[in-house]
Amino acid sequence: MGCILSEAVTWIMLGSKGIKQFRRLRSRAHVMSPTRSSSIIGGLTPSSLVGHMFHDGEKVSRLVILWHQHLRGIMQVCDTVTIRILDIVDMSLLVDMKSRISAQELLKRMDHAIGEPEHDDDVTLGAYDELESLLEEDQSENSDTEEFIVIDIE
Repeated sequence: MGCILSEAVTWIMLGSKGIKQFRRLRSRAHVMSPTRSSSIIGGLTPSSLVGHMFHDGEKVSRLVILWHQHLRGIMQVCDTVTIRILDIVDMSLLVDMKSRISAQELLKRMDHAIGEPEHDDDVTLGAYDELESLLEEDQSENSDTEEFIVIDIE
């Protein structure tokens, strides 16, 4: 599940080009890894799986960890859901097999992650209030001439 969510976060943030780049980098990292394991199926790693691997056979690939750090660095401040999902992936799924959470626990954590957004930052709340005022003002000034979509930001 961690692999799937990692690619989902990549797609949300960088689109299909980001997915292709992430897969190329993983493939290159796997080929260059001195600790890579060749035993996936009967002692062989099918070439079709190489770009999809998130581990070196024993632990999470260093490239995946670096990629997640990169995603955190370019993440939009207002995107509170994606960062929570990436936290779940890093702390609960891309870990030692014995430490991984169950599917049931993952469901609980995902429900919590996509729940109500947290607005801890007064600046962010102030921006919402200001935007709401501007939208109301704009709507009242232009209500006779044009039709506008009303945005509910709460």
